[in-house]
Amino acid sequence: MLDRVTDGHDLDLFLMFSSAGAAFGNAGQAAYTAGNLFLEALARARRARGLVGQAIAWGALDEVGYVARTEGAARTVTRAGPALLPLREVSRALDDLVGGPEVALVWSHDGQFLRRLHPHLATPRLGELTGGRSRRRR
Repeated sequence: MLDRVTDGHDLDLFLMFSSAGAAFGNAGQAAYTAGNLFLEALARARRARGLVGQAIAWGALDEVGYVARTEGAARTVTRAGPALLPLREVSRALDDLVGGPEVALVWSHDGQFLRRLHPHLATPRLGELTGGRSRRRR
C-alpha cells in the first residue's frame, strides 16, 4: 500500500525494518519469515524501478521488543547462538546503513551459529565462508 501511495513522489528514503528470520527462518513461523522476505523483495523491486528502497533485517534486540521482554524467548534465541543486539549497536548500524545497500542484515552470533544451522557449510568447499577450515583434496 505505502509503495503505491508514494508512487510519483520524490522520496529521499523508503526504509523498511525486516528480521534476521528472513535469512535464517524461524521454526513454526513461516508466515513471519515470508512477510519479512516480502519487505526485502519490495526494496529490491523499488530499486529496480529506479526508486529509493531499503530493508534492514535486524537480529533480536536486547533492550526492547518481544524477545527482550520475554525471558523464555530470549533464552531460546541466545541458546541457539545469536546474541541480542544492544541498542547502541543498532543505532550505530542504522547510521552506517541508511541510504546504503537495498537489503542489509545486522545481527550478532557466537561464531558457530551458521555451522549448527547448516552443517553442510563445514564441508571443504564451503567451510571458508563460515570461518571453518578448508581442506583441499589431493
